[in-house]
Amino acid sequence: MTRVLESDDVSGGAGAEASESNDAAKFQWQTPTGPFAIGGGAAGRSLIMVGNRTGGQGKTLVTEILLSLLTEERQVIAADSVEAVGASKKSKLGRIFDDVDDVGCGPSAEEMKRDPKVYRKFWDGIGLKIAGGRQASPVVMDFGANVIDSMISWARDSHVGDFFSRKESLVAAELVIPFVASPQAIGDALSIARELARGDVFPVRRIVFLCNEVQGSFERFRDTPEMLEIRAMARKFTFPVIKLSRCDAGLLRLLEKNDEPKVSVLDKSVDDIGAQYGLNFFEASRELEDVKAWLEQARDKLSSALKLVREVPRHAV
Repeated sequence: MTRVLESDDVSGGAGAEASESNDAAKFQWQTPTGPFAIGGGAAGRSLIMVGNRTGGQGKTLVTEILLSLLTEERQVIAADSVEAVGASKKSKLGRIFDDVDDVGCGPSAEEMKRDPKVYRKFWDGIGLKIAGGRQASPVVMDFGANVIDSMISWARDSHVGDFFSRKESLVAAELVIPFVASPQAIGDALSIARELARGDVFPVRRIVFLCNEVQGSFERFRDTPEMLEIRAMARKFTFPVIKLSRCDAGLLRLLEKNDEPKVSVLDKSVDDIGAQYGLNFFEASRELEDVKAWLEQARDKLSSALKLVREVPRHAV
């Protein structure tokens, strides 16, 4: 049975379950029906999407961790923030990994707002890319900030759910929504989940709410209307809610600065880290131990939430 909430996460503790059951009755989500309903339908090509409406939520980090859990046989698509990044530029994920298909070097967000034909053409290409990919390969879709709304509009206008429920283009999609402890981020995560939990927009079978504690604990938001609704939605649809603890190791900042995958440290020794960043043995040992422990915990939580098999070899980076 899927574990939906963790006691140290956003759960209200003893007595909260009964309260949340009562709260669930207040929220009027459409009950998903049809071949691409939440939790329903046959298994197809695996599509894992990561995104939120705003930047700074830990989206790229989560995508990195997911890639470390998957095999070499994968397809990685990065739809960057499409703020006219330019044909010569790469997405943040594309600077870190070599096998990323950058599709965000297209129209600006303003162009997409002004002319619906622009965003439809942009997303048509991505949809066909997903459908035409290697059948046995999982597809990881990394959304930049401000992109997911245009995807939802396109999916609704273009009957994407019907297309991806066909036998020849069947997709079993899952969405990871990372968000930090702020009213804006929590509200954005909830509004995206509301849209997709309707079951008539995009064939999302599971949504994972990932509470990123990089900016602090979620404790003060535990009983806000938004978090109450997230917990109620998680219970109704068996959506996992997991926590990504804050890691204060300076090594993380060094990896970020150098556009180096965080997960690369899993295959490095103390001597490797010391030589690369000019740290003495003791400094390198402490930093490496902290980051490895933090990454392994995050990998365990994500693999459990998405039902990934941990025996799959790590990606060599």
